[in-house]
Amino acid sequence: MKLEGRFEAETLRILRQIPGMTVSAGPSGADSGADAVLDSAGGRVRLAVVTRQRANAATAGQLVHTAGAPAGASLLLVANETTAEARAILGEHGIAVVDGLGNARIELPGLLLHLEGQRRLRQSRPARLSGKAGLAQTPRQLVSELGGALGRSHVDYALTGAAAAGLVAPFVTAVPVVGVWVTATAAPEELCEACGAGRVSDGQNVVILQARDDAPLAFRELIDELWVVNRMRLYADLLRDPRRGREQADHLRREVIGF
Repeated sequence: MKLEGRFEAETLRILRQIPGMTVSAGPSGADSGADAVLDSAGGRVRLAVVTRQRANAATAGQLVHTAGAPAGASLLLVANETTAEARAILGEHGIAVVDGLGNARIELPGLLLHLEGQRRLRQSRPARLSGKAGLAQTPRQLVSELGGALGRSHVDYALTGAAAAGLVAPFVTAVPVVGVWVTATAAPEELCEACGAGRVSDGQNVVILQARDDAPLAFRELIDELWVVNRMRLYADLLRDPRRGREQADHLRREVIGF
């Protein structure tokens, strides 16, 4: 299955949890009036997408009576959380639903998908990678290769942690792991391919961070052709780093921020 449409970052994150579905953010092509297009073995379906933080029975009832889709399109609700009652009501009225707990109830022409998810939302974990970037002989080479790879793949990013501090306010310390924030819409597979790396449980030399939106990339700055998070974001990230992070944060505060 392939789903393409105009999705916000959080909606995209939730939809990408559906097994067997490839989801991409982009224009929905010639299907004017629809937010997205779903292609499956059963054919093509145009979708109008509605988003909610949480959907219970009352929310579902309201959607049934007030939400509408363009002629020839089906309605899809994407929410962070839904109740079983809400999913049942929506399903009875032909409204597809997917939530951030891993639940999905999609009954569309040529496609039937029911998934039972988790009871509570789980915080997304940083992607720990190791791979070709590890061939770099120095921390600076690793940082340069990583930034260059993400840039060539058109992935918005901003270095953080000790690697970024080394560019903003050089400090005598090792950089065993490079931390980098990337755009919320980037898929894990896309990031691994861009970095030429694979996920690992330990021994990582790159940690990729994603938020629910692109706030960590706000006011990033270009230093030596590499994107770096803004100074206050860097300071906050360093304080959370157990590897001499507070020491580096204090150095950044004194030398750059000025308080």
